[in-house]
Amino acid sequence: MVVEPKLYSNFVFNNLTIENKRQAQQAITEIELYDIEKQDYAISDVQYDGGFFEEKQKIVLLAYNNGNTKDFIDVCSLNYYTYESGAYRKHFVKKQEINYEEIEPGNVKSLIIESLESFYDFFEDNREYSDLKIVVQNREGEEIEFLSVLVRYDREQQRFVNHPRGFAGPSVEEVPLFNLTTDVKKQSVKCSQMVSYGATNIGFTILVDRTCRLKYKIKIKSGKKEIKDKNSYTLLIRVPAYTQEHGGFFGDFYNFLLAYNQELKSFDYTKDLIYALKSELVFDKYKAAREFGKITI
Repeated sequence: MVVEPKLYSNFVFNNLTIENKRQAQQAITEIELYDIEKQDYAISDVQYDGGFFEEKQKIVLLAYNNGNTKDFIDVCSLNYYTYESGAYRKHFVKKQEINYEEIEPGNVKSLIIESLESFYDFFEDNREYSDLKIVVQNREGEEIEFLSVLVRYDREQQRFVNHPRGFAGPSVEEVPLFNLTTDVKKQSVKCSQMVSYGATNIGFTILVDRTCRLKYKIKIKSGKKEIKDKNSYTLLIRVPAYTQEHGGFFGDFYNFLLAYNQELKSFDYTKDLIYALKSELVFDKYKAAREFGKITI
């Protein structure tokens, strides 16, 4: 079985352990990465967002492709349940199928936009029921709890309302930065890190601007003395399309629809359109380096 390397962000903090067998401190004056390789890597990452829009009385499920290759939607249905007041016993009501279709990288696409008005009569006629739950089911038949919505039927208003809900690391010290946004075979940076007797961690950061498999070797210098690390390192670097890396209802794209698609019409947005309307939703691959690496890029 082939074990893939761990997946990393495009701004990576590295710790290299140095063993100093001398009593006196030694200064690390330079770190070099060599035999650097960047191989393009396809990552599929379909995520979901949406929620209940109270004003329009509609439930929306959308998908967004946070990877760099097209892939199929991996959810198959919305399941609807009614809940009895107090007893919190649920009763299955219906299943709404979701089309099995592809989504392009960076696209944001509506899967279901459904009015809940058809449930009004049931709750008016059955006053022992108080809540309606809608939950997404994947193609393995599992319900995804973080993709579920619980709404309450308000009999005074004769409509559904949302339940109240909440809204949604330590800094990297100034350490040497390897800017690998260009394709180079080796790169070195000057530094001044002291190594005491025993084991000491030497830190540095790497910035890459695209999703890829990154390989490199390391050597360090202390004055004229050069030490090569015997290991070769391989990292899978991921640059997502959007800042919201993990999906969930009432997320960034729920709020985007509140502002830019108030009528909740069917949609299939590209990343370019999202950027033009609300650029902060698109992942800024240089932000972490600017904030923590103290560089201008």
